[in-house]
Amino acid sequence: MNKIKKSIEMHAFNKDELLSRIIMQADREGLTSQRPQGGRNMRKVFGLFALSFALVLALWIGISEFSPVDKNLVTTIVAIDINPSFEVSVNALDNVVKVEAVNEDAEDIVVDDLIGMKVEDAVDLIIQRAGDAGFINIDDLNEDFVVVTSISLKDKEEDHERIQDRIQDQIKDSEYLQSLNIVSIKATQREKFEAEGKDIPVGLYVINGYVLQEDGTYMKAGEFFSNPENKEAVKNRIEITEEKELKLRERIEKALGKLESKGIDATEYRQRLENASMEEMLQIQAEIKVESKQAEDAGNEDSDDLENGETVENTETRGNSDTSPKANDNAGGKGN
Repeated sequence: MNKIKKSIEMHAFNKDELLSRIIMQADREGLTSQRPQGGRNMRKVFGLFALSFALVLALWIGISEFSPVDKNLVTTIVAIDINPSFEVSVNALDNVVKVEAVNEDAEDIVVDDLIGMKVEDAVDLIIQRAGDAGFINIDDLNEDFVVVTSISLKDKEEDHERIQDRIQDQIKDSEYLQSLNIVSIKATQREKFEAEGKDIPVGLYVINGYVLQEDGTYMKAGEFFSNPENKEAVKNRIEITEEKELKLRERIEKALGKLESKGIDATEYRQRLENASMEEMLQIQAEIKVESKQAEDAGNEDSDDLENGETVENTETRGNSDTSPKANDNAGGKGN
């Protein structure tokens, strides 16, 4: 390959040699010994020059394809916001150049081994490791949302599309990611810069008019996107890959099992779940969540009553004990 490239560089872009070849071809066509007459000779001249230009252009494009890529040059940044937040710097080959922990929660998650990986593999592993660290629980009844924001350092739409296509393909192959709601956002360099100035995740900054609360704090992504009205309000800036129906059904089945273990009849829920649509399953999930919370609160009250009862009983026992100091004193007095 190096020999071919060297030959191209020596000959294809040698202007003197290229001109010489054009003149030689013109001599063969009889164009240099006579003045062009009529349109025929002129067409031949233009044809030769057009052919030469096309050849040079094709060779230049070919060499460009083989030109080395600076593997450390960052072209795109992918921000991942769960609760731990990360920024993944990616080169033109979509390989990870650097992974930066944006907040304290992210600092405890190992990411050094992600350097050199394809961006979609790195994003998948970061999310899974956040789950292992307890920031995501795919078995509870809370919908988990992960915000993935792409920022092209050249503000190129194709950079956004390429990165997001890679992540979408990864979701199709990852059972773990299919258990989550992945929110994809495109952000500009300006938005990233402004987000850094306000010390908030860039993905949330893009929709800051909706997540900013009255006390000046920002609503968590899961809390915000679990509200259908909020999803509708920002639909022009985001794309959500929602949890797969199969994974949601499995989550509900586990929750029903927990209810039944507490002595609660879940027959009606199971009947409704059998042929439920995605929307109906979300409704069932919400109802089970409420009932589970009520059962948990009732269990806590029973525990408190039991503990208080034991305390009263123990106090009365100690008060009536013949071994108490007062009882001993009285006994001694009677003896005297």
